[in-house]
Amino acid sequence: MVLDILMGVNNNTFEVTSWQNRIYSVSCFATCKKKMVFLVELLQLVYGPTYEDKKDDFIRELFDLHSDWEGPSITGGDFNMVRGPDDKSYGIVCFSWCDKFNGWIDECGLLELHLQGGKVHMG
Repeated sequence: MVLDILMGVNNNTFEVTSWQNRIYSVSCFATCKKKMVFLVELLQLVYGPTYEDKKDDFIRELFDLHSDWEGPSITGGDFNMVRGPDDKSYGIVCFSWCDKFNGWIDECGLLELHLQGGKVHMG
């Protein structure tokens, strides 16, 4: 029940059927409880490492998350990676990590949803 809340699953609408815990992510499979609707979703929360020596492992895990799943999914969290210099307040990025991160996004056919109405905290 606590993980359902952390994952943002409304227990009145969805039933969590299974969980998968990995090093950098938690995933759950949920089915819709509404009549005449059969929908299984994969919800994933990630927290990427800040240390360079762990980022390759993180990228591999991101690819693994989507390798066996063809249905709808939502992946969110703190990736601790950027898509390019515009995503950084001071514009200095490692382009090889940007390429790997963008490669994962492209290969999995993901769509980026931009933050709407929130505050960006810099400090």
